[in-house]
Amino acid sequence: MRSTTHERRAFIASLNPWRAPAGRILDCFRLLATLPVHESPDTLRIRNGGSAPAHGVTLVAPHPDALLQHGAAVLAPRGDGRLVIGDLPAGSEMRFVKPGRFG
Repeated sequence: MRSTTHERRAFIASLNPWRAPAGRILDCFRLLATLPVHESPDTLRIRNGGSAPAHGVTLVAPHPDALLQHGAAVLAPRGDGRLVIGDLPAGSEMRFVKPGRFG
């Protein structure tokens, strides 16, 4: 092994970073990319028809004042425009009401 490659690997190992197998990360991305989102003028539905939970589901809000309501919880976009939904269990659907400007 070249010394520069060895030094870089030793440095990365010394950081003790969180690691996950690449295949697992790609499976997560693949699942998140295939979640169907259905929008009507008043509602937004996200369905996970797969057999694995979808972790960290996040939408990009079309406007800074976009709101989604799920039960008593009202979600507003963060400063970067993301609406963090959270985890979506396998075989489940979440339905949101759009009380604020969304489209």
